[in-house]
Amino acid sequence: MEGAAGANVSFPIDPTAATAAGDGGPRAIPAVVATPGQVVEVASSMFVGAVVACDRRAVTLRDRRGRVRRFELHPGAFLVDDVPVTLVPPAPEVGSTAAAPAVVATPSGSIPAAQRAAGVARGSRLLVEGVHDAELIEAVWGDDLRDARVVVEVLHGADDLEAVVRALAPGPGRRVGILLDHLVPGTKEARLAASVRHPHVLVAGHPFVDVWAAVRPEKVGIPAWPQVPRDRPWKEGVAEALGVADVQDLWRRIRAAVTSWRDLDQALIAAVEQLIDFVTDGGTAVQLRHATAEDAAVLADLGARTFRDSFAADNQPHDMERYVAEAFTTAELSRQLADPAATFILAVDDDGDAAAYAKLRAGDPDPAVTGRRPVELARIYVDHAAIGEGIGTMLMQHCLDEAAAGGYDTVWLGVWERNERAIAFYRRFGFEVVGTHTFVLGTDEQQDLVMQRPTGG
Repeated sequence: MEGAAGANVSFPIDPTAATAAGDGGPRAIPAVVATPGQVVEVASSMFVGAVVACDRRAVTLRDRRGRVRRFELHPGAFLVDDVPVTLVPPAPEVGSTAAAPAVVATPSGSIPAAQRAAGVARGSRLLVEGVHDAELIEAVWGDDLRDARVVVEVLHGADDLEAVVRALAPGPGRRVGILLDHLVPGTKEARLAASVRHPHVLVAGHPFVDVWAAVRPEKVGIPAWPQVPRDRPWKEGVAEALGVADVQDLWRRIRAAVTSWRDLDQALIAAVEQLIDFVTDGGTAVQLRHATAEDAAVLADLGARTFRDSFAADNQPHDMERYVAEAFTTAELSRQLADPAATFILAVDDDGDAAAYAKLRAGDPDPAVTGRRPVELARIYVDHAAIGEGIGTMLMQHCLDEAAAGGYDTVWLGVWERNERAIAFYRRFGFEVVGTHTFVLGTDEQQDLVMQRPTGG
């Protein structure tokens, strides 16, 4: 354990859950009245917004970019100050009998904009690998894209991605967002993404071999997508396993099953929403990359700053400063970066500034960890100024994907027993308490909870 992370991000949870746990035991999820102006986070996405309206079925939120979306009310489906809550509508005014007006949402969950005349398309573009990717995006986000005047172009494969991007000449007002399938560390797609790094280009993706698998299998009437041997074309293998003779016929069935964002996996939703924000100049371009020896000073500064932001209020100043002085020097970070068992991942925005970082470390697992080949998530922090951008969610998912790609079967971590927000954060990401150990902050011996989750969970 190298210091418990302060969690300030969102990710999927079970919307039917009625309890949340921070110490290994159940705890009732509090009910919070959704009063207008209350800022909440949607646990199943990266959406953060202020309450506009709430009835007994759903709450309408407006984010800081002006997007308005409607979400159904479920127990524990929202976060307030990083704590899972159940939103409830305000009590009606005494004597009021008026029903709340019905809200019509688009398939992406946004509220339709007022109809306006067609305009010239933006110079920015959204590129996708294949026709099926484009059809799914049209089905769910078509209204949003038309309103934003964003054109979706099909690459028909990404092998020539570098040349395509060069021809588009990205720049101010000509941003390029690229959606890639199977974007996980070590893949061809990851190498292609690295080849087109540019301040006005953002590559995002999902971990699935094909976009079909980003459709929730239960919507297609199957418990899970079939496993297909690597030497077999994936779509053909799926069709054969499901007993469908024609691949296009199967695609038509899959496409017909998708009627809203709820029918898609969160990984695809997050990637598309991030790309739309980016190409409409509404989002920050964040690229994840491995840190190198040249990043030691940046990591030392970011590490010290985020550690103080997370823990200074709850610890003695002399203990904090002693720990920071030892753990976050440039020399110490240089030593850690040279360790072959350690991997640092940096989230860098389009201005070149580091917005978040994480550290994975192999070897020496805590005795409570049960995995056969575990890796430690030793640190994960988001700069305070970047909270609410979904960067932490992206970084955590990247760490889990990288651990799986590296052949690790378990990710484990240590977190201060008093850091309830971080504990809740990790639990909602599937981590469970398996033990405890001692962590020394300066002169203060503290108890950490040891948590773990399978990489495939």
